[in-house]
Amino acid sequence: MIVQQSELLNLRKLHSDKQIVYTSGSFDILHVGHLELLTWAKSLGDILVVALNSDKVIRQKKGPSRPIMMLEDRKKLLDSLEPVDYVLAIEGDEPGTMPWLVTGVSLQPDICVLGPDWAEQEFAKWQMALPRADVVISPPRLGPSTTNLIEKILSLSKTDQPA
Repeated sequence: MIVQQSELLNLRKLHSDKQIVYTSGSFDILHVGHLELLTWAKSLGDILVVALNSDKVIRQKKGPSRPIMMLEDRKKLLDSLEPVDYVLAIEGDEPGTMPWLVTGVSLQPDICVLGPDWAEQEFAKWQMALPRADVVISPPRLGPSTTNLIEKILSLSKTDQPA
């Protein structure tokens, strides 16, 4: 279900007897690595909340040519995946910008899943921001990243040009 941050106010009440798992990211060009991450994250609990970085945040992090897929399309794609229960847009991926802090919501996930590329200092920030949650780093992805897929497509388009 695609939700607004304000709708998270009742999520903890609605699922008081469930383990809520939270993860976030860009999920720009959806690929098998993303699906594996989301399936693994869902296996840790009952309810999976996925926060998507806004188009603006992705441009700041990845450059002016990104994202490839706009936010509304990324939300719809993630919402269609079996492991995902809730999808929402966020304006940053630092612990201080998370929906439960920004809007004063009481979501407080039980488990927060970070991607495998998070440095130890980032991990510590998340642990401090979520003292009641287990903060875990997902296993490394074996498949290509979105950046690798874009590079491959670009290189193929160059080699397929007529001489």
